[in-house]
Amino acid sequence: MGRAFEERMFSRMMSLGIRCRRGDLGTKGAKSGDADLIIETDKLVALCEFKKKALTRVSNSGHDLQLAVDLSRGLFSAVCQLAKQEIELLKTGRLKFVDGSELALNGRRILKLVISLSDHGGLHDANTVRNMLRALQGATLTPRVDISSGQAADMEEVNVALKLLATRSQEFSELVDADSKVDLYDGLLFHNVFFIEQLLMTERTADKLLAALTLGMRIVTGTRDPFFDHADLSRASL
Repeated sequence: MGRAFEERMFSRMMSLGIRCRRGDLGTKGAKSGDADLIIETDKLVALCEFKKKALTRVSNSGHDLQLAVDLSRGLFSAVCQLAKQEIELLKTGRLKFVDGSELALNGRRILKLVISLSDHGGLHDANTVRNMLRALQGATLTPRVDISSGQAADMEEVNVALKLLATRSQEFSELVDADSKVDLYDGLLFHNVFFIEQLLMTERTADKLLAALTLGMRIVTGTRDPFFDHADLSRASL
């Protein structure tokens, strides 16, 4: 389903004439990763990662460890993948594809966009997800009660993901101005596919789509509802 999700969204963008690309990264015989989707404008490069992983019923019932596991396999993994691409762009100014083509940054701003196949509730709020990642990166989960061997393995998986987030964050910080207040998560958005499709009903160019996505991304409204915030802020900007 994950591959079908990626291909469907790429086809959707292409059908609207939105400037985008996808493909394996690296050089022939030395693949370093893959880009699910990259949307370009003259001012922005939007790196997109699609994740089919949903919050399980156990997570939604309030199980802390399972929530952490679900997020590590979905959101955290996606952020680390996008961070790797962003760091390469900042280091070298370009992304190389296995087919020999390249994407040049050319001074453009980078936006990282994680798109889920399912709804994650208030975590889709830009400030909520950024603050959560800042708080959790590098943290170590430890059990306060007896847990099974399977749960211990799950906890270790989460800890590895949190450590990688901290590593990527440090790598990013070494590439920006020492006085800059911008961190790895500053240009990050997390939305579900339903919100993206809602925007595509009216925003049918790359410029309009990315403008809609970044509208109010640093404003704290308290609603934690991107649908409501977009409608409200769109009216205010008229």
